[in-house]
Amino acid sequence: MSLIWIVNILSVFFLCVFFAGIVIPQILLIAFRRRLFDEPDERKIHQCVVPRLGGMAFKPVVFFSFVLLLAVNVSTGHDELLKEIGAEALPLAYAFCAIIMLYLVGIADDLIGVRYRAKFFIQIVCGIMLVAGGVELSDLHGMLFIHSMPSWISIPLTVFVTVFIINAINLIDGIDGLASGLCSIAFLFYGMTFIWFHQYLYAMLAFATLGVLIPFYYYKEIYIETERIIIRNFKQKDAEGLLEYLSHPRVNCFAGDRLCSREAAWAYMQYSPKDMLRYAVSLKKDDFIIGDVFALRENEDTYNVGWHFNKRFEGKGFACEAAAGLLDYLFREAGARRIYGFVEDDNIRSKRLCERLGMRREGCFKEFVTFVNNPDGSPKYEDTCVYAILEKEWNTIRQW
Repeated sequence: MSLIWIVNILSVFFLCVFFAGIVIPQILLIAFRRRLFDEPDERKIHQCVVPRLGGMAFKPVVFFSFVLLLAVNVSTGHDELLKEIGAEALPLAYAFCAIIMLYLVGIADDLIGVRYRAKFFIQIVCGIMLVAGGVELSDLHGMLFIHSMPSWISIPLTVFVTVFIINAINLIDGIDGLASGLCSIAFLFYGMTFIWFHQYLYAMLAFATLGVLIPFYYYKEIYIETERIIIRNFKQKDAEGLLEYLSHPRVNCFAGDRLCSREAAWAYMQYSPKDMLRYAVSLKKDDFIIGDVFALRENEDTYNVGWHFNKRFEGKGFACEAAAGLLDYLFREAGARRIYGFVEDDNIRSKRLCERLGMRREGCFKEFVTFVNNPDGSPKYEDTCVYAILEKEWNTIRQW
């Protein structure tokens, strides 16, 4: 393996990591502002809405990085990459056309939805394109005692396997991190295999795609780290800790969140109302969940926030630390301009927390809403305060 191929493979990998790290956060910001979320359902196990468009960066970043390296190679008098592309022009041309078709259909599906028949037809066309480019499963090399196969078997088999793999990846994409994790392992394996068989051009493409997946996996999972706590997605092990503090909600406005079993806690972690972001708060030292924070998006730039915390960890500043992390994330990453919260007038701790965060009290609604009944069965109406803060006010506070 010559030095130029080593440089090319490493360069395309790091270029894709760099450009994807720049592009993906901007795409996610657009998804937040345009409310382009993937809702949890029976096929998905993510616990709250997830921005849809993170994968939009894949094809442009890979193609741009690859073509940029080709231009640099030609400009510096190294024609190895250009010759390899010329030798593989037919399969590369058809494969790139198939990728573009899948990419455009994927974007359309995220934005407006595409019927399954149309997607299935496009997938078949992509399989046919691969066959036209010379990619064909004509020999299984002894697998299932099958060796060379005639074209009337190998061509339909190639199209079938193509459609099967596309749908298999699409299916596991409903599980947080599984598709990106398994595909990263696959591309690493393919990249090393191509190097072993001296197929350096395809090794570059494999490592380029791996480079895009690394920042995608990072930005897909929220992970906010402060001095003592971590704000992250829920984990299955959080059910016990969640049940501990939500089995008896301490304020009336959260009476509807009361949990009675581990199954109810697991359901709480899995399903959130539409447009709600909900994250666990855990201790950095042992990852034990001590509360959760949430934000309901009401329009393009306004969020209504709230929090639950375990009584055992009160008085140590954890709630303020977590709430500040949430507000900072919403202002910096989610495009928030205004954040506000409703607080019952007798909830002294939450009122003090809002004030420590720099939120101003905008008013108090007398007998505004009811969550529970009085002992005689009549509705108990709560006096409810509103606390809010603007992005420019938060930025001023952060400078202090």
